[in-house]
Amino acid sequence: MNNNKNNKNKNNSIPVEATISNTPFRVITQNVRGLNSPSKQLQTERFFIDKNISVMGLAETKLTNKAAKFIYNNNNSFQFFYNNKASSPLSQGVGLLISNEYAKFIQISGGYNGRVVYIDLFLKGRMKVRIIQVYLHANFHSEFQEEIEKTHRYIMDLVEHGQRSNYRIILMGDFNVNPEKYKSHYNRSGNFHWKYQIIHDLMNHNMVDTVDLHQDIDPTTPHNTYFLTQTNHNPSRLDLIYVSCDLVVDVLHSNNYHISKF
Repeated sequence: MNNNKNNKNKNNSIPVEATISNTPFRVITQNVRGLNSPSKQLQTERFFIDKNISVMGLAETKLTNKAAKFIYNNNNSFQFFYNNKASSPLSQGVGLLISNEYAKFIQISGGYNGRVVYIDLFLKGRMKVRIIQVYLHANFHSEFQEEIEKTHRYIMDLVEHGQRSNYRIILMGDFNVNPEKYKSHYNRSGNFHWKYQIIHDLMNHNMVDTVDLHQDIDPTTPHNTYFLTQTNHNPSRLDLIYVSCDLVVDVLHSNNYHISKF
């Protein structure tokens, strides 16, 4: 898959061997930088099937609703859930590919403004799982602050409702903010830029960054997921997977991967 912007996050979680099979529940998220190309659609489909993925989150699909409705109609391996912004296909669009093994357990799906899509799974054993894929704004000019804060509020409402209702939560995607930079600012001054509010709220709700949980993140191994060739942009860790505390002990591994080495 051709993706020059982001590496992959992989999270094997929720051992549901008594529910479905002994195969680990394998979740990844990727910024695809557009999914209109038939060749990229096919590459994504083959990767999902060949790597035995359970759930794949897609950010920045740049799809219209009409296009999203038809691109995966002919596959027999997964279902595609999506949310797109009606006014413009650019710089937006999120999706979730769900293997048929788990899609049959979906009870509810929804989304918001081409930035959030989610599904609720009711598994056997009374296990409820909420999976949320996001693609958050990259432009933090003050004129967009209200729109960004509404998106953050929508996500936190999903998290808070899920926690009150005993859901196990997986929240993943391209957050376009680096949690290490948030921690640095907050620890140094006790304050932070409003763009980091989503990270601050997730930490206050005991949501756990799975890559940080399993990897040693420091200046020498920053686990960046975002790379650009422009000299005025620095690499950064923007693609994240968070889980609720009740899933932490079940997370077998989490890391960033280049698609060719996955």
